Amino acid sequence: MEERLYWIGFNLVKGIGAVRFQSLLDYFGNAESAWNASPAELSQAGLGEKVLERFFELKSTLDLEKFRDLIDKQGMRVLIWQDAGYPPHLKEIDHLRLYFTSEASLHRKTVGRLR
Repeated sequence: MEERLYWIGFNLVKGIGAVRFQSLLDYFGNAESAWNASPAELSQAGLGEKVLERFFELKSTLDLEKFRDLIDKQGMRVLIWQDAGYPPHLKEIDHLRLYFTSEASLHRKTVGRLR
C-alpha cells in the first residue's frame, strides 16, 4: 500500500493531530511502520490508552484502499507533506496534514481535512 493511505488513516483517528502524528513519523520513520506497530510500540511512541483504543478500533473497521477509492471516485487527490505539489505555505499550518485537491479546486485553492 502507498504511504499516503496510512496518512489518511491516521488523520481519521481522534486524538492524533499534526504534532502527535509528526512524533509518530519521527519515532517509526514512516506512517506505514507506525500503522503496523503493536500497541506497546505505539504506547512507547507516546500514544495514550484512549488514543490507542480509538486507533485500533478504526484500524479494525477501516479498509484504507476502499477509502482511497471513495476519494478517487470524487475526483479528489490527497497530497501529503512530501509531495512535490503540496503547497509550501500550507506546511506552516500546524493542524493541516493532508491537502485535498481536484481539477476544480486547483483554481479555487480549496483546502480540506479529513475530519
